[in-house]
Amino acid sequence: MTLGLALVLASCALGCQRELPLRLVEVHGVTPKDLEAHDRLEIRGAGFPQGRLASLTFRGTLHRPGRAPERARIDAQGNVLGQNRIDLEISEGLLASFTDTGARADHTTFRGELEVVFASQSTSAPPIAATLQGVVLDVFPSGVRVEEDATREQEGARVLGLSLIHISEPTRPY
Repeated sequence: MTLGLALVLASCALGCQRELPLRLVEVHGVTPKDLEAHDRLEIRGAGFPQGRLASLTFRGTLHRPGRAPERARIDAQGNVLGQNRIDLEISEGLLASFTDTGARADHTTFRGELEVVFASQSTSAPPIAATLQGVVLDVFPSGVRVEEDATREQEGARVLGLSLIHISEPTRPY
């Protein structure tokens, strides 16, 4: 009787579990480590299903100069170019997810993990996934627009004027 009860409880526990992603793929690394707009991030691994889209999730911390570290989750879609390579174009929108936008955009160091997930072809099967720990990326914002640069220069000149600091033109050495 106790063995029967144990089997019923075990089957109920197994039947109630959420199906976790299968670990049929591996992620080995990402290159390059320094990214700007329109660069391509290459994700290397094994077992990627060719011709499919990969759901990519960056989870970790964004480090920006002069600001407190910020926890983040950034989602993207990459193209599988072969069984061992996924290509991710760094669009302006994706870049802004890392670096922030406008005047707040700044060089950002991402430290965390990258999860790669492929949806199953069957609705009854779980997705296929792999995670790479220890990902470090340095992401640089797009160039400052001319109007923003002129505004910053004017503000800097105003602040210097208030502080009674005068900047002279550089002189040529003899």
